[in-house]
Amino acid sequence: MVKSNLALIPPKIFFIGVFLFIFQTLSAMKPGPALIVECPSCGAEKSLMTLISGNSFGSLLWSDGYQFAPMAPTLSPVQKCMDCNSYFMLISAPYRYSEQLSDYSLETGLLSYNEIKEAFIELLKTDLSPDEELQLRLEFLYRFNDAFRDSENISLPLELTMDKERENGDYTLFQINLKKLISIIEEQSPPSLLLAELYREMGDFDQAISVLRDFVAIGKMENIMKSLLLHNAEAGNKNLILIDSV
Repeated sequence: MVKSNLALIPPKIFFIGVFLFIFQTLSAMKPGPALIVECPSCGAEKSLMTLISGNSFGSLLWSDGYQFAPMAPTLSPVQKCMDCNSYFMLISAPYRYSEQLSDYSLETGLLSYNEIKEAFIELLKTDLSPDEELQLRLEFLYRFNDAFRDSENISLPLELTMDKERENGDYTLFQINLKKLISIIEEQSPPSLLLAELYREMGDFDQAISVLRDFVAIGKMENIMKSLLLHNAEAGNKNLILIDSV
């Protein structure tokens, strides 16, 4: 009979390990009082998550800059009203915090791809600020890329996996968004990893390589990302890359 590896672990060390794992998991994320936002169209309210504490345990980072952190989730910058079904930018919505610490929410307002596509088309017809437009375009980029974001390391939320089909019109919209994002980021910042990634995903490998060679990486993670992006751009690969997992 094959013995379990657990039998080789001294009981005291085993239970300490279990305790530390449970403690880390339970203490990783502490919700704060709910953020109550008001729909600009109809005035309906929805409660969203705030965090008192969180950590990067189980997080994943991809080459497009999107990070999935189950113990430190972030609010979607684009929200959907559950009453009138309209979309709005969180940054410009009226809000207040619940006065009761016990009145918390676990809702982030994360949209599926089909929802962000609707929001993208709808909100670009409105008078968005430059910051709102950038947030909207990045969120569309992330949600489009969710179809290629599978990982064996962790179970992703249903919103990230339920709409995996991408039609020709979706790819056309994706390319249009990439071009606009590139023009926005080129105006706002010096050479960056995101700019190089956008060129790479668009298939313009020469431009991606040029940006990366001018980019000065700071710290271990930026050096890792620069090396991976450069390697894949030189290889002519425009597929999404899983950079790191914690």
